[in-house]
Amino acid sequence: MSPELRDLIDNTPFHRAAMHQIAGLLPPDDAGLDCLLAEIITDNDAMGFMAVSVTATHAGRRLDARHLEQGTRFFPSSQWLGRVAISMHGDVPAYLLKAVQHTRLEPEMEATALHLAAALTLEQPGKSLSPTFMPLARAAARRLKQNSLKKDDVDTLTMLWTLAARIGDPALTALLRQRYSKMKDNKWQVLNAEAGSLNKSVLANYRKPIEEMVYEKPNQAIALGSYTMRRSVARLGRNEPCHCGSHKKYKRCCYESDQKRLHESSSVAGLTHNELEASLEKHLTEAMIKQADAATLAPLDPRKIAPALRRHYLSRLAFCKLPDRAVEVMEIVGWSDNFLEPWQAAMLAATEAGRRDVAQRLLSLRQPRGFTEDQLELAARLLLAAEDGNRCLQLIETTALTALQTENHQTLQALAQGVAASRFPALGILLYRSVLPLAAPDRAAQWLEQVLSVRDRLNLPLDDPFSDVIDRHLAELKDEARDAAAMREAQHRLDRKVQEVQQLKESLVRFQREIARREASPAAPKQTPHPIAAPPMLANETALRELREKVISLHHALKERHNERNELRRELQQAQTDLDTLRQSTAPAPTDEADHNQEEELLLPQDVPEVHPVRLIEFPKGFQQILEFFPRHVARATIIMIGRLAAGEPAAFVGALRLKQVVNVMRQRIGSDYRLFFRLHPDHLQVIDLINRKDFHNRLKTLK
Repeated sequence: MSPELRDLIDNTPFHRAAMHQIAGLLPPDDAGLDCLLAEIITDNDAMGFMAVSVTATHAGRRLDARHLEQGTRFFPSSQWLGRVAISMHGDVPAYLLKAVQHTRLEPEMEATALHLAAALTLEQPGKSLSPTFMPLARAAARRLKQNSLKKDDVDTLTMLWTLAARIGDPALTALLRQRYSKMKDNKWQVLNAEAGSLNKSVLANYRKPIEEMVYEKPNQAIALGSYTMRRSVARLGRNEPCHCGSHKKYKRCCYESDQKRLHESSSVAGLTHNELEASLEKHLTEAMIKQADAATLAPLDPRKIAPALRRHYLSRLAFCKLPDRAVEVMEIVGWSDNFLEPWQAAMLAATEAGRRDVAQRLLSLRQPRGFTEDQLELAARLLLAAEDGNRCLQLIETTALTALQTENHQTLQALAQGVAASRFPALGILLYRSVLPLAAPDRAAQWLEQVLSVRDRLNLPLDDPFSDVIDRHLAELKDEARDAAAMREAQHRLDRKVQEVQQLKESLVRFQREIARREASPAAPKQTPHPIAAPPMLANETALRELREKVISLHHALKERHNERNELRRELQQAQTDLDTLRQSTAPAPTDEADHNQEEELLLPQDVPEVHPVRLIEFPKGFQQILEFFPRHVARATIIMIGRLAAGEPAAFVGALRLKQVVNVMRQRIGSDYRLFFRLHPDHLQVIDLINRKDFHNRLKTLK
């Protein structure tokens, strides 16, 4: 880049006049412009990329689409990406997909890139989507935060929903619906309408002149971005002596130049944006690193970063899908045992990206200290051996044999994970299926998510059929841990709901007071207090009407929250009951002899054994809901007992006694604390109820 162009970009706010100046400084030939963009991307110069790409687009210059692979991350918004990318030459969809695959983009930018790639592809007659498209789209959908209503997340959902509508893919639509399972149908209808409107207008908007997005004059906003702005100029009165030592009044000396500097304030006191970027390494903090993007981190000089922050810096590079830069930094500053965690993260990123060269460089860093290839995770070893099929097979066989010899579930899972991440993903799914039934419930759920991600890569149906097997198996494991966790979760949700109810009550009181105040003094309308402020020029009657509508809305919301709170309280009570019941069944307390004797007095002696026919089962209405109120093991035992009774199994009738007061009703024990009531008919078994034994007398009264 020429010094004149560099100076103009760095020291002049980007606006239309500056854009025209930049256009005159661009290389006159397409090859020179192409080399300039490649140089800017190599230097991770986000400001330079935006200035040159936007200016070249406005000037109608030829831009090669290959620059999107690394340049997409520099665009500050989806509109900038769309307007530049749609004017580029070459296979724009392919390079947008590579950008999604190989760089860490913000969720909305990722969704925009996917939608633009699909739209440009399907515009071409007879052209179909790339095989890599659907796996990337599904992965983006799975990364959506569950039921999040934050603006950024909803915007991402809207763009992905628009994408699903454009390509007509039911699997992607179903996956998005799963991620927002709590969204009501009317909200989905609104989202559908927005997606349809966006689908029709988005490409047309991208094709509008890019100049209309550029400020006509330099932007005078003092603070841009989401950071906390710190003054780049110390506060000084206009009539005080100037800080430069000239002994003049401040307003007659440096005031004008300081005002310009003030508009360039950064997050560090005393520094402008340009000054901070020039010495960012010295001012880095852990919080800044955690929020920084790839374009900010990649060009930094690691030797100037405080040693205590290098570990965080390396971890963030790996997170931003920059394992090549991470290994380069480790090579520059030298290996430290403090880098073990970011080294593992970088190796994982290299493995996921299929970067064999980066994995080999990472291994070479530790080999002088005795680290060997066989100490790597299987996924990394398979990547290093990718060109040798026999060696890959031998690694898989050796790891499988070790897992079988040790019966170590972790080794089995490492085998499945490693193979799934290699060039044998279908085999990896089958290996996962072999280990999932052996895992603890929480771990099995995590591994199942990994299986679903691999299925996305292969463009298989969303759900794995083996998940049903896992659900049935895991239902039998660790009931107490699950019930205790359910009780804690119910308590946590109840606490949150109580807070919501309290906040709504406070808002309702504030609105009611404001209405009373406005009605008492209609001639002097004022702004409504926080949280909702009425526009200053709004007529008093209109303001009152809006406030009354808000009060009605709050009443409805409060009623709903009350109902939800009460339901959560019932769930908490049921979870506590289930946990207590389970603990009693695993460590039974002494039997209450008095209750037992009273129940026995209400029963007839055991019937004479007979051969029972096979009977069909008649369940009462709502019996499934009844079962849901009991612990899972009790419900399961009840269904098994009903089946045995209906099948006429003699052993099932042992202990099945008739009631003295209702002789056609029989009672059978389910464990020590539960009772099943039923009637025997010639051709069917009529199930009546399942109760806790403590409710025996009360239920008997209703049976009469």
